[in-house]
Amino acid sequence: MPFSRRQFLCAAAAAAMAASMPTNAARKLVVATWPNYHDPENLRRFTAKTGIHVETRVFGSNEEMMNWLLSGKSGFDIVVATNYAVNAYGKMGLLRPLRLERFPHYDPASQQRRFVEVVTTEQRLFGLPKNWGTTGFVYDQKKISSAPTRWRDFWDLATTVANRQTVVHDYQLTAIGNALKYYRYSFNSNVGAELDAAEALLLKTKPHLRAVSSLAYDQMRAGAWLSMAWSGDGTLLNRENPDLRYVIAEEGGEIWADYFTITRECQDVAAAEAFIDFLLTPDNNAAEVKAHGFPPIDERVLGLLPAAIRNNPIMFPPAAQLNNLEFGSRETLTHPRRAEILAKFKAA
Repeated sequence: MPFSRRQFLCAAAAAAMAASMPTNAARKLVVATWPNYHDPENLRRFTAKTGIHVETRVFGSNEEMMNWLLSGKSGFDIVVATNYAVNAYGKMGLLRPLRLERFPHYDPASQQRRFVEVVTTEQRLFGLPKNWGTTGFVYDQKKISSAPTRWRDFWDLATTVANRQTVVHDYQLTAIGNALKYYRYSFNSNVGAELDAAEALLLKTKPHLRAVSSLAYDQMRAGAWLSMAWSGDGTLLNRENPDLRYVIAEEGGEIWADYFTITRECQDVAAAEAFIDFLLTPDNNAAEVKAHGFPPIDERVLGLLPAAIRNNPIMFPPAAQLNNLEFGSRETLTHPRRAEILAKFKAA
């Protein structure tokens, strides 16, 4: 069957990429990413195909990643960063602009537009979409019978029924953002009086917490009753134990998307491009979705997923549940008052 123009361009780009890659078998990529976020078999297959070893370093927050990148000696080649972080890192000069011709398996036309448009940094492309999700909370319905539906419920339970059994994120954007939602303020608010209220709530709650951690999956499996969580945590936990329920709060909260980026520090850019392109291949992308429980941004992947995943309301919530959710902003990530509040909260 003759090649289409797109197939020809993809094949030519792939051949050019392969030709430009060094043949040193000791090549390695260091990928800064999130817990339980990749299919281990995908990583093994990439190494078997290319000879490039992949080392993943897991983080709990974009702020933590940013501090490493700002040092200039992070050792990261690829960072899996959230929408607002891509904008921040790009503006700081921490990322390399990407060239689409180097990613033959990426199809811009198949990407859900709202998740592409949210990353705009001086008209340059710094990230290619990985997946998206929401931030809510998980509770054990055998321990908490009240069926909480709001952030107000979450914070009130933390100091009463779920005393010493609640986990709050070790991450200023979500810890402070979800405290702001107690008062129905914007998740991204940087208004002084509103941040003061969020700080007071966090400090009041801190003595009652089991942990301050972004590892909701591990914490709930270890016996916590209630935890802030990303939707992928909710998917995996509910899959293992249907009594662990994931909630998108009625007041709203966060919707987000994560992106593959290449750092300025990266010395083997061709290897980094090859790795990203490998995971953006629809079949490999589908394997990632099955492993981590977050929905894809690439619509080509949807048809490769089993019905049980496509119909999962945690991964694909009704549109009405997304109406009150906000994308985090670059200004929220880097706001000094928020950093001060989180430091005080963790030290209390």
